[in-house]
Amino acid sequence: MKKLLVFFNFIEASEKALDQAISLAEKDNCKIIICHIINGSEPEADILKKLEPFAEKVRLSGREVSIELEKGAIFEAAAKVSQKIKPDLVIAGTRGAAGFDLSIFGSAIYKFVRDVAHTSLVLHSDSKIAQGGFKSVLLPITPHKNFIKKVRESLKVLADEGEIIIFALKKVDSILDDEIENNKKISEEFLNSEGIRWQYKEFEIKKNENDFAKLTLDKMEELGTDLISISANVSARNQHFGKMHKEDVLMNDYAMPVLCVNTDIE
Repeated sequence: MKKLLVFFNFIEASEKALDQAISLAEKDNCKIIICHIINGSEPEADILKKLEPFAEKVRLSGREVSIELEKGAIFEAAAKVSQKIKPDLVIAGTRGAAGFDLSIFGSAIYKFVRDVAHTSLVLHSDSKIAQGGFKSVLLPITPHKNFIKKVRESLKVLADEGEIIIFALKKVDSILDDEIENNKKISEEFLNSEGIRWQYKEFEIKKNENDFAKLTLDKMEELGTDLISISANVSARNQHFGKMHKEDVLMNDYAMPVLCVNTDIE
């Protein structure tokens, strides 16, 4: 990676996002761009003065840093600045159920990662900083057509000796469908070709169990993984509940960081 874009709005989770960016930047010698979206009347000079200590923190780590101010509604402004900078990774903090910003509530963080259209790493204020990258990344298998992109993007934040856990939930007495089996096979072949450590975990669930987000997060905590990688877009097969499950994962109560990859865009 060469450029990390951190959306910063002075909440505690934003500081956590910046700390994670610094750690990842040290790994790959990246430049960090700190972006604040102005949606009020505060003078730009005052905002730059408030951002300067955070920029200095990046400089003290030995990394290059710049500050970007963008005016407008948060979703449109975030998409605009991301398109202009074209970062390798967007990093943002969320209050969880309270959302990305004081003016945003509920599931708005999902709209944010979807509209930005770049791979995004979302952290909570209580998330742990992964020094040198994440050691164990949970990769739920889904039927997305470009699922391999999620695998590739997950490697950006994987520690040098890290491990990918390919993960599937399966209803009792059923089998994985052809699309999921194919994505599993492609993922395993790719990880082997890249020399990445991986393992496959499959768990059976009751036929009437449908809260896949909670089931996945519970297994994630049980397995001791420190990041979950999901698709930012919803597969064509699961339009309604897919969106709900993604929102639940992003706003999880475990303070688990979430990597969001838009598999609709190459």
